[in-house]
Amino acid sequence: MKIAVGLSGGVDSSVAALLLKQQGHDLFGLFMRNWNDTTGTLHGS
Repeated sequence: MKIAVGLSGGVDSSVAALLLKQQGHDLFGLFMRNWNDTTGTLHGS
C-alpha cells in the first residue's frame, strides 16, 4: 500500500515522511502550488 504524505515545506512533514520511509512504508509526496507566477520574481503591492 502506498501512503500519501502532504509536504508543506516545513520540517515536520519532511521528518514524518522520513520516519515512515525508515519503517519501510512506500510513500509519495504531495504539495499544493499557491501561486501562478513562473518568473521567480516576487512582486509587492
